[in-house]
Amino acid sequence: MSRIRNWRKGGHCFVRYADDCNIFVCSHEAGERVLRSVSSFIEGKLKLKVNTEKSKVCLSREAKFLGYGIEIDGTLTISGISIKRFKDKIHRLTQRNRGRSIAQHRLFES
Repeated sequence: MSRIRNWRKGGHCFVRYADDCNIFVCSHEAGERVLRSVSSFIEGKLKLKVNTEKSKVCLSREAKFLGYGIEIDGTLTISGISIKRFKDKIHRLTQRNRGRSIAQHRLFES
């Protein structure tokens, strides 16, 4: 836990949910340094494996976390993938041919 306090004292902001984590720093170089530090801590001290394919240093607006992205001004946006998934689900649930035919509809109105 002291390691997390040190990150906060160093001015790092981070978000954690279950086993996912985002750490926000001011520069790309700081990001590389923090990524190495955090990876060595997680793998060395905690004896867990860090997925290097998913771990990356990027701009906050390029990162997606739990279906959201963060713009430069700090506003939260829904990621494009989440919007597409939502639209596909709505389309499946509201297909035009899901209902009754006109003939069936007239039988039930009488």
